[in-house]
Amino acid sequence: RAILEIIKSRNPDWDLVYEKQKILWRSHMPIKSPLLALPYGKPNLQKDKNENYGSRHHEAVKIFNGLLSQETLADPIKLIQNILETCYDMMDLQSEVFCQLIKQTAGVSENEVDIPGVLSCWQTLACMCCTFVPERAIKRYLTMHLQKVIERHPETEMAKFAAYCEVSLHRTKKRDFVPSRDEIIACLGRRDLKTIVYCYGGGTCNIELNTATTAGDVVQKLSLGLQISTTNNRFALFELHEGIFRMIDDKIILSDVLAKFEKQMVEAVKRPQNGVPKKPMLFFKLFCYIHPENVLIDSIEASFMFEQALDDIIMGRIPISHEVLLKLGALRMQFLEGDYETGSFIQDVGEIYPMKLISERAICQQDLLVSGDLHETYYQKTLRAKNIGTLSKKLKMPEITDKE
Repeated sequence: RAILEIIKSRNPDWDLVYEKQKILWRSHMPIKSPLLALPYGKPNLQKDKNENYGSRHHEAVKIFNGLLSQETLADPIKLIQNILETCYDMMDLQSEVFCQLIKQTAGVSENEVDIPGVLSCWQTLACMCCTFVPERAIKRYLTMHLQKVIERHPETEMAKFAAYCEVSLHRTKKRDFVPSRDEIIACLGRRDLKTIVYCYGGGTCNIELNTATTAGDVVQKLSLGLQISTTNNRFALFELHEGIFRMIDDKIILSDVLAKFEKQMVEAVKRPQNGVPKKPMLFFKLFCYIHPENVLIDSIEASFMFEQALDDIIMGRIPISHEVLLKLGALRMQFLEGDYETGSFIQDVGEIYPMKLISERAICQQDLLVSGDLHETYYQKTLRAKNIGTLSKKLKMPEITDKE
């Protein structure tokens, strides 16, 4: 009730309210009921395959009790991520958790400044501010709390976290995913998230992201850094996962994309498969041609166009005869490996020749191979080397999709 009165009041006397309402101060005792009035009933939500969420009251009390034991955990990041996931799935709890964290970071005595228990709650509050946009009333209450901490405890870790939370509140937008483990670690250190953007030819670029950085922002920075014109061609960021490129819209928050990558890796590890799954990555490349004739031949943009044309050929987007494909593949191999040397080989033939055509030609010669009229050809050897399938065990060749 005290919290509701503070939120509804326009110009409350904060010092007087905190002096009278000790419930708003930091507590070392667990609570028996939520701080705010929450809807009754159990939501029809599944936490994971083996567990469902409890009632809102139960989850709110569970979160507060978890905050009390956070400093003693060996891996507090897991607890923070679970709190964020619960608040993401149960939106009614977001205001409640914000109030719980304000309570656990308010009324701190001089002896408790910057102690581990207080700082752990500040770290959780920083992650909440980087993930959710609070309601207007809760945001006003939280902003007041942050400003009071900065004024009363300057040059402390608490004040630094308060300043970081205040900046995050103004720039955070609605998220589609709960922050990844790497993003949470970055929030705990009050710094931006670092990641790598790849491009053709093995080139990489290290970039820093915050909770408001979009794909369009990164494309613009990379285009300026590489001195690529935005009028001749359209460039974009792509998700590269299992050999498939997916264009990322310019308005998408990249932190959400990285969080999705983490979920994909967790799911890939659970699936039975041969070898270690490849980690998804961000890829910068050409999206569409506008005025390619205006691009200088010796420019970086021309190199991107060359690699994009090669990718279109490999993926079968450009109709080309088999003879021309062989010539282009030989030229590409010459470009990648140089002059032929005894014992040299190319690790992935899919870089210079469409694997789909290799599979189709192997299927055409399958009957002759099974009957003994034909020895194993180059196409069967190539498929066997890539662990796609062996004809000695299967009478039917597996279909090779673009993913493979």
